[in-house]
Amino acid sequence: MSTPEDKAKSDLRALAEAYKEATGTSVSAVGREAVKDGSFFGRLAETGLTFKKYGAMVEWFSAHWPADTPWPDDIVRPVASPPTAPDSPAPESERTS
Repeated sequence: MSTPEDKAKSDLRALAEAYKEATGTSVSAVGREAVKDGSFFGRLAETGLTFKKYGAMVEWFSAHWPADTPWPDDIVRPVASPPTAPDSPAPESERTS
């Protein structure tokens, strides 16, 4: 039976392969760009994966995903939060009286 960690690893491998195909880069180059570790994907099967690392990787892929390449249907894509300026006022819904 597959565990949530197995699914997370499978998702990351699928994203890396799709990104590699779309950009013409190598999987090790993707690891170097995303987590400063060219052997990350090679070691993924034998090592643990935290959900914090998984989330950071999926966010990286989402932010760098080629616009002309469809995101894999079976992987949830994070919704990007719009950046806010440091001195901008809080949205009205977050203001306190």
